[in-house]
Amino acid sequence: MKNKKVICTALCGLCMIMGVSITSLADSRKVVTLGANLTEDQKNLMMNYFGVSANEVEILTITNQDERDHLAAFVPIEQIGTRTFSCAYVLPTTSGGIQVKTANLNWVTCNMIATTLSTSGVTNCQVIAASPIEVSGTGALTGIIMAYETASGEELDETKKQLANQELYITGTLSDEIGQRAATAVINETKMEVISQNITNTQEINNIVIEATQNNNVTITQEQQEEIVNLMEQISNESYDYADMEETLQTVEQNVSDNPITETEGETEANIDSTGDDGLTQETETEENILDNTNEDILGEGVITGSTTEPETEAPQTEVPETQVPETAAPETEDPFGEVQEETYNFTEPETTTPADAVRYTEDQLTDEEDKQDYQDTMDFFDKLLSPDKVVEEGDYKVYLPQEVADELKDDIGQRLLDLMINGVIADTLEYDEETAVYQNPELENIVKFVRGLLRDDEKQLMPDDVTTEDKEFLYQEAKGWFETLYDYVPAQETQQSESQTLEGTGEQTNIEGGTIDLGPVEEQGFTME
Repeated sequence: MKNKKVICTALCGLCMIMGVSITSLADSRKVVTLGANLTEDQKNLMMNYFGVSANEVEILTITNQDERDHLAAFVPIEQIGTRTFSCAYVLPTTSGGIQVKTANLNWVTCNMIATTLSTSGVTNCQVIAASPIEVSGTGALTGIIMAYETASGEELDETKKQLANQELYITGTLSDEIGQRAATAVINETKMEVISQNITNTQEINNIVIEATQNNNVTITQEQQEEIVNLMEQISNESYDYADMEETLQTVEQNVSDNPITETEGETEANIDSTGDDGLTQETETEENILDNTNEDILGEGVITGSTTEPETEAPQTEVPETQVPETAAPETEDPFGEVQEETYNFTEPETTTPADAVRYTEDQLTDEEDKQDYQDTMDFFDKLLSPDKVVEEGDYKVYLPQEVADELKDDIGQRLLDLMINGVIADTLEYDEETAVYQNPELENIVKFVRGLLRDDEKQLMPDDVTTEDKEFLYQEAKGWFETLYDYVPAQETQQSESQTLEGTGEQTNIEGGTIDLGPVEEQGFTME
């Protein structure tokens, strides 16, 4: 492998001396990926940010199904979402290791992407991973890998791709406990030692993990330690050439580690003396760097950015506002691996109330026609339910609300519904609630808890004094019933009763005592299809 590098460098130098131009791998092989759930305006925004036009690159659309195909092997299904927003611009190169720039990603960092991308088998590549809105970025690696394979014409090893995604997931969840820099440093440092020293023994790997945490002044749990060891054991069983990964892993190490490993051996062949026989230094070709071509003003102010060309600083720990768009959401309750309209994990639950400065969602952001119809029907329902003229026929029961109160309640509920339809939510982010836990549908659970807070508990203190507890309870029950219908919720007892009636209608007998079921003789029945 080293000899190949020497020959390649020598050839490059010879070609420069002879005036022969070396064409970059990237020429006509630049690829941009766009999340399937972006609006057309957002897609155009990202192309402008990347600094390219559609006729200069190949464009891929990345769907949630693509992410599931990459992640389902090790990520719990409830953490795989239904929306994709992350975008990427990828350019394979002939040298320089893996260079990454990120924008609007608040959970996944540029160094996380660089080190995990090296695990997938990529050696040299320039990557920009970004989103028009702030997202976690956990689905970014899927698009990047797909773009790299398209751009390079090289299909990466499937096992290594899975390990890369698993590594990103483990690093991210660890960062929730010890911070992004430390988590990346621990994983990267351990991987460097395991691969460079060809270590496969479990106890030795465990000792390396312990040393890495000590080097970075952090403490992790036994479970987290075992998870890292298990990952590294899998990595140690794959055929990695450390020389191919060295430049990237050392760059990440310098960027994130409190106590970076110092390279003591000689420099690699890349630093071969380029002085010619005439004593003059020969110029070497500099490949295009797409990281320098982004339009920074396009995404607005306050955008979280990162680049592997500079040391990483810990992202400020601020409260996540409602404007935060999680990249992932709960999967559909029907066939979680079936075809979905369309990012992977969502680690933060939207706030219960809407901040005054929150970016407002609009119906135009919905990409699915069924979602649009459900939203319109819901707004029509609450327009009637919360109307000042609302009269309930049973016992002449009446609930009157001032127009401004009704309008604000309806608007809050509409915004939350749009939030769920656009961003989703996952079960792991919801606190246990006995009343809503029966739904087993995170979106339904979230919206019911939200309307309960607005209508029954009056958390925003909007209700006039003459709206009694009974009034609030009535409004809540009506709203709750609407959303249960909207999300096709069927109580467990009704399901059991329906199954019982079905069996009774066939004349079959059931007996589950002692663990046996006797359906008796079954007569052959014919049926016709209309």
